[in-house]
Amino acid sequence: MSQQYRRSRTRDWLRQEGLEISSSLPFLEESLVLSRSAGEIADRAAILSVMALAAHHPHARGVLIQWLKHEALWDLLAPTETVFVESAKPSRSDVSSMSWCSEATFALCWVLGVAGIDGGALHACPDDLRWKLPDVSKGESMKAFREHSVSRGTDDLLDALDRIYCLHWRQTEDALQGLVRSYPLSPPAVVQRRWAFEWLFSRFDWNQVSLDT
Repeated sequence: MSQQYRRSRTRDWLRQEGLEISSSLPFLEESLVLSRSAGEIADRAAILSVMALAAHHPHARGVLIQWLKHEALWDLLAPTETVFVESAKPSRSDVSSMSWCSEATFALCWVLGVAGIDGGALHACPDDLRWKLPDVSKGESMKAFREHSVSRGTDDLLDALDRIYCLHWRQTEDALQGLVRSYPLSPPAVVQRRWAFEWLFSRFDWNQVSLDT
């Protein structure tokens, strides 16, 4: 599928939501290739889920750190994630930022076709998302989650990336202009979802992924 045709479909979807985008907004690159294995995606989803848990349950950080190390995930954390989960008193802004990681977790679980993740990549994040991943509180292993992880096809992922990219652009432009609209997802959720999808097609580390609009 050409990126021009993909954009026309994205534009149709946005119009159904009452939104428009600039005709000059660049298309996705034709050369984009999925850069992450299903195992990598599963590991990153688990890490993001733990960051959200650490934000909401600060007293459980010792258990979370122990689990990350036991499941060979600790060395995969971004530097900011390591600092956050080890911090006795993280800043309010860091707690708020990490609490939104569940949105990126949802995106990656959707990519892997995790059971119970219904609808499209831009649907609302379910309240029971954490139970779709290994139960950290019980020390559940990552083994089965990794082994059963299978990524969706590249066209599906690029469709989702283009939609989230264009929605992010619309929200950014509206914020600059002081406009208030209704969106299918809140701006913080969109940032996290886009972060996840951009990471899939990048070889940069998590914290180095660009979200330019």
